[in-house]
Amino acid sequence: MKQVLNRRVRNFASCAERVLPGSAAFDDEDFGIGRLYCAIAPAWFMSRDADRLGAELQETIGRLPLNQFFGSGMHAITEFSVDERAARLLLMELTCTLKYLGVSEPARAGLAHLQDVANRDGRGFIVAGVADLLSMGWLTC
Repeated sequence: MKQVLNRRVRNFASCAERVLPGSAAFDDEDFGIGRLYCAIAPAWFMSRDADRLGAELQETIGRLPLNQFFGSGMHAITEFSVDERAARLLLMELTCTLKYLGVSEPARAGLAHLQDVANRDGRGFIVAGVADLLSMGWLTC
């Protein structure tokens, strides 16, 4: 199981290494949500299973500019129209990401953007969940 987990996380980290900020791929509008998942995926595993990843993979993830991926990816969200189940999963992913990253300025700005989009789209569940994250009242990861 540890090998499968490491391979999966290594794939996410490898993708992130190929699309670093400043590259054409990072700036591609079509890759907006991809930037978000370049942060969420490695941070998810670091916050939940870091001890199972091994030192080399932890170091690789530690070198990635995950805050930039996160903030930029959050700003790429232009509408939010998922059901409550998908919204709960997203909030859990965001919580795990923020437990690893902390709430940096890019993360705070990205969360505020998501909250505005969800509010415009009438997604009260997301609005409330993001308000909880911004106030540091962590949801369960």
